[in-house]
Parts: sequence; structure tokens; C-alpha cells
Amino acid sequence: MLVFKDIASPITEGEWFDREIWGQNIRLKLRPLNDDIAKSIRKPFEGLKEGRKKEEKILDAVYDYVLEDFEGVGDEQPDGTVQHWEPTLENKKRILMMRVPIGEQGNLAWVIDRANQLAFRVHEDAIKN
Repeated sequence: MLVFKDIASPITEGEWFDREIWGQNIRLKLRPLNDDIAKSIRKPFEGLKEGRKKEEKILDAVYDYVLEDFEGVGDEQPDGTVQHWEPTLENKKRILMMRVPIGEQGNLAWVIDRANQLAFRVHEDAIKN
């Protein structure tokens, strides 16, 4: 039986991207994002009352979905070692909202651009097959 990958499902496996920020390299594992995926992410929140809280929860779900994982980010400890960040929602948001040098695209915009490109590529690949 032939089965096609459903990119409207927010369970899609991500792809690793490298990014240099402040002279340091980090790796970000991103998932594709398109209108269908965004709708499926919003669906669990349909019953909530409209307002700021609802929109914040939806944005958190989008951030958590799109930025699947990351490497190369952490905090220096007093003994000089680095405590690498775990891929929690809080840390994903820290990366997405992180300041970048003037003139560079912010992380959130950079990530969303690549997630949209991934969705387009997955769609194009599905058409070819």
C-alpha cells in the first residue's frame, strides 16, 4: 500500500539548518509550515475565548512546532563549563526572540522563512512524485 507523507499534520520531521549569530554557529531543526499546518495547530484552541491569552497559546504552539530542536546554545557556568539548553518551549522562545546584530534578520523571521520554504519544497516534491 502506497502512503504519502501528510504535511498538514504537525508531526512532520524537521530538517537541520545552520545559522551564525554573533560569530557563533548554532543548529536549528525546523519543521515545514504552511496554511494547512497552521490551521491544524490552531484547531485545539478553537473552544477558547477570543483574546490575548488565546493568541499567546497559539503562538506558543507554533513556536514549539516549528523549532523542533536546536544545538549550540547554552549558559556558561561559574566553573567555565557550558550548560546546554534543553529544547523546551521557554528556551525555543529565547532563541526565537534573541537579539541579533543590526542589519541581520531576526531569528523568528529567519526560522519562519525557512519553515515556509520547507513546506513549499515538500509540496513540490509531492507533486513530482
